[in-house]
Amino acid sequence: MPVLPVLSRMPGLKRQLFLIVLILLGVPVLAMIYDLYFASKTDDILIVNLEQKLTGIVSGLSATIDSRLADLPPEEKNAALEEIFNRAAAPVSQAYPGVRLGLYLVEKDAIFIHGFLHEFKKRLPEEKTEREKRIYRETMEGILAVQKGGEPITRLGRTWDDQFLEYMVPVRAGSGIAAVLWAQERIHPHFARSTKIRLYIRYTILAFLHWACSPPC
Repeated sequence: MPVLPVLSRMPGLKRQLFLIVLILLGVPVLAMIYDLYFASKTDDILIVNLEQKLTGIVSGLSATIDSRLADLPPEEKNAALEEIFNRAAAPVSQAYPGVRLGLYLVEKDAIFIHGFLHEFKKRLPEEKTEREKRIYRETMEGILAVQKGGEPITRLGRTWDDQFLEYMVPVRAGSGIAAVLWAQERIHPHFARSTKIRLYIRYTILAFLHWACSPPC
């Protein structure tokens, strides 16, 4: 039934109450529509741009590693991966501040890291070891997924106080996966904060609509 004819037949007080209820219901709905179709698309663009950047970095680094492995006999490839990665990753991490590069060697069950997500200071040897253990814990899920699927993946990871995006690829030497190579970059804290706030707003709107549309007891 059209709204305007209904309003015209209502007494003044009821008409005012109806309009208030209509506004109270309409504002949350419009806010949710904005959240779903506009604000979230801004976040999607941010993630896509960051993913493209990390994909380009890892693809270039992977191509360098593959080309250097190609010159070695099969029995020496696994042993040479650590040195090849360290030589190739050092200049890349310097060229991209804020990007962290990593390599997990399957045979050694060890990781090697270049670069930092945050500003950093010189670390003691024991701090470096603890950092590598922490990074391994944070990336273990992605490492296992690449080993199992044998395909590149993009993953949203989380530290104790932050979020980062990572792009991971398998490194093959011979017939199997010898290592997992990845690049990570921190997602700006405003992204995580705005996502969390929008989630709270969404739940609040749904709760309000549920309350407003529920029949009285």
